Amino acid sequence: MYSTVITFNDELQGDVLNSLQTVCEKAFDNKAGKAACRVEAQNRFVFEGEEELCCCLSIGLHNLYHLEGFTEAVSKWEWIDEEPDESCDVLRELSLIVN
Repeated sequence: MYSTVITFNDELQGDVLNSLQTVCEKAFDNKAGKAACRVEAQNRFVFEGEEELCCCLSIGLHNLYHLEGFTEAVSKWEWIDEEPDESCDVLRELSLIVN
C-alpha cells in the first residue's frame, strides 16, 4: 500500500478546508487512476492505493505541489511507501528538486 498524507494548517476550517479537500480529491483522480481518500481528522487527509495506483498518487502529488498557494496551506505532507526507507517528507523532497 502506498499513501500520501496531507495535513493542513490548524487555522483552516469550514469552506476553505472543504475546498482544499475537493482540490485534493480531483488531483488524485487523474489519468493514472483514482486513489481512495480517507479523512483521519478534520484537517488530515490520506490518499492511498496499491501498487497499480502509485503513478496516480505521484501525478496527484506533482499537480498539488505546483498549484499556486497550495503548499502554504499545508503543515505536513508525507509519502508512506511499502518500503519504509522510501517514505519521506514530500514538501522537503520536492523543494530540493524544484529549487
